[in-house]
Amino acid sequence: MEPNFSSVSGISLHAKHHRRYDNLLVADTVGDALRAARVVMVNKPSNLPGPSASLDVDGMLGRLAKWLRILGFDAAFPRSRPSEGRLFITARRSAPYAGAIVVSGDDPSDQLRQVLKQAGIRPDPRLFLSRCLICNLPVRAVRREDVAGKVPDRILEKTALFHECPECGRIYWEGSQAERIKKRLQPPSKTP
Repeated sequence: MEPNFSSVSGISLHAKHHRRYDNLLVADTVGDALRAARVVMVNKPSNLPGPSASLDVDGMLGRLAKWLRILGFDAAFPRSRPSEGRLFITARRSAPYAGAIVVSGDDPSDQLRQVLKQAGIRPDPRLFLSRCLICNLPVRAVRREDVAGKVPDRILEKTALFHECPECGRIYWEGSQAERIKKRLQPPSKTP
């Protein structure tokens, strides 16, 4: 029996992780950065530089943490307080930590815009989808023969490049939704 996989953000995940990523639009800075990202997870060198910020994300902001990871940020989650040298993101207005980024609202796209603006950071398009969305670790390239039996046969036949999380072992590959996720990250178009 073939496992139930679904493609999310241009890489495929088990279907139970798929519903959390629907309906996200992000403002200009993300859109501008992602316009340059034409190819996702293809020939991605393993020694790419990390984004300019490492983030600790409060336990009530799981969807925001995943979107930060999609953009390639080191977004540790769940965290109840900041670690040394990391920015802390919370929705608690009474955040007792100096320098904490306090986001408002429930919409992850709005929260993402707030984080990018308040932290003064921009996503690096080369790091788009370079981290495990579950474990937050950078994924590593693996050979096709090493994923045989771990992915559906039809995917193995059509796909040349695979990545794996070194922690949880999830397998990622270039999927059909890469362009759709980029469109979701684009700012809404203005109608004349």
